[in-house]
Amino acid sequence: MKSYKVIFIGDSGVGKTSIIRAFIGEDVRKTTSTIGVDFYHFTKDGEKIVVWDFAGQEWFKDIVTNFIKGAIIVVMVFDLSKTSTLLNLINYWALQLVKQGAGRSFVLVVGNKADKKQIPDNFIQRVLDILKEKVNFRFYIETSALMGKNISAVFNNIFDLVKVIDMVVRKKLGGGE
Repeated sequence: MKSYKVIFIGDSGVGKTSIIRAFIGEDVRKTTSTIGVDFYHFTKDGEKIVVWDFAGQEWFKDIVTNFIKGAIIVVMVFDLSKTSTLLNLINYWALQLVKQGAGRSFVLVVGNKADKKQIPDNFIQRVLDILKEKVNFRFYIETSALMGKNISAVFNNIFDLVKVIDMVVRKKLGGGE
């Protein structure tokens, strides 16, 4: 069974690890900052993904960008209470995707911490419109890892994309459906 590389990127403290841990049912209040990278393996309906959860701290950013290559899906996470984390999606993270040759990876954007939301919807939409010009943007959702809001939806969308990608890959390789 082929596995697909899915990466979670974004600034430190936006909740990348909390989203993943909420999905597997862990108490996100006990989540600490990721040091370097963590890996999680998930399987659903015969599709396997390996989720790479990267540290967002400034001193890890150079390391993270080297591991972007080969990601089929990129989940860009920002904090709905901190405008700077949203702006960094276009000012830093999208540029890194393109620079590392992952500009065609499917990009899902997650606004986390919906329970603390302060960024207006129209501002988020303007940033997403800019992001669409830079990367292969597919989907936006607001979550709250703390409250469990839309966490399953994030992973359901990842697995739905993986199914489509797998079908296309098998077709190109002559494997049919």
